[in-house]
Amino acid sequence: MKAILLSTLLASSLLAADPAGPKTVVITVDYLKTDPATANELIHGAQAPKNSKEWREALTKLQNPPKSELLASTTVTTKSGQRASSESVQEHIYPTEYSPAQGRKPHSPPVPATTSGVDVPTPAAFEMKPAGMRLEVDPVVGPDGKSVDLNLAPELVRYFGDEPMLKLPTEGGERDVMTKPRFYSMKIQTAVTVGDGGSALIGTLLPPDEDGNADGTQRVLVFVSVKLVDA
Repeated sequence: MKAILLSTLLASSLLAADPAGPKTVVITVDYLKTDPATANELIHGAQAPKNSKEWREALTKLQNPPKSELLASTTVTTKSGQRASSESVQEHIYPTEYSPAQGRKPHSPPVPATTSGVDVPTPAAFEMKPAGMRLEVDPVVGPDGKSVDLNLAPELVRYFGDEPMLKLPTEGGERDVMTKPRFYSMKIQTAVTVGDGGSALIGTLLPPDEDGNADGTQRVLVFVSVKLVDA
């Protein structure tokens, strides 16, 4: 009986002392837009953060207006070793292939009153593109129980409307009969190690301007933050 009791106490002691015991991992990704000078000072300046705690402090300061604008943020909670994903998106379904138009019959008016199936190519294949914030992440708590290895791929997609691919004339004016959507994607795929309660800058990107083109006058800083919660 004493041997069994001693064995039980020893096992309990080892389990309690294991720093890498069961953990829940809370992961947050933020997309922050700022000016190039602020971004360069944060990354290359004399006071640039040197560890995840300092990066967390820098992120907290940067989140205070007017230093930056929060474009998107998402948080997922999972277990160590378990993949997690999140998305807040609007699905855009659009044609990618068309069957040719039948063609108008001889002696048809050159400018019809309206367009019909004989004038318009028919969509034959479609794709779906999600616009919004998406995140996939694989976290693994380190042996010290205080750091987390992350493989992650956040993406922020903006939709900028449709642009015409084919116009046909009608009595009421030109009509768009084939269009394609315009998207702008800001995506990072990387692996980092972040301490509990800390953050890491995982990339710098160019945001879109009002027309959906890369805006070289601004920067987007992408941060990941981690918090560990005991099971």
